[in-house]
Amino acid sequence: MMFATFPLRLGDLGTWVGSVITGAALFIAFWQMAILRRDRDSRQAALISMWISNKTLRTNSTQTGLNVTIECSYLNASTQPVGLVRCEVRLGSQKIRGIVGPVAPDGVVQKKLMSIVDMSVDDANAKAELDIWFTDEAGHRWRRNHEGRLKEGVKLPSDWTELSAKWGIAKSNPPKDGGTRLNASHLVIS
Repeated sequence: MMFATFPLRLGDLGTWVGSVITGAALFIAFWQMAILRRDRDSRQAALISMWISNKTLRTNSTQTGLNVTIECSYLNASTQPVGLVRCEVRLGSQKIRGIVGPVAPDGVVQKKLMSIVDMSVDDANAKAELDIWFTDEAGHRWRRNHEGRLKEGVKLPSDWTELSAKWGIAKSNPPKDGGTRLNASHLVIS
């Protein structure tokens, strides 16, 4: 058998080494750009904050429980605007959700009042916890939990609905007939 031979020139060793080094340098450059972009986005997101600035307890007119008013302060100290900031305040076994925004990058502290009526004394005296969710200008989703930890790439809780948050009404336990009951004791006043 005869094999045909073709003159194949692979180049010299210096050309191959130079090509491999150039390819590796390009890979490292793109990798560093991705890390720097992620770092920048993380620094921007760290400048979006919301906190509970005041909690007021009052007896209600029926004297069956307490009315709680929570004042949430929020600030966008970054250089980029943020669309909607979704928040959830928990007091004992009760929770209430709200939406603020869009939030301009003006560095001005703004406030939102949220109220829960007819709460038990134990729930009303519990420590208030606040979690927020938002999407930055680059489209990354973030969550800052009640401990202040910031995490990227999170989703809203599965029971979150825009309508309930917009009107400040949280779903209570569904009725046995399968319908949805909205509990007026979770109404937000803002």
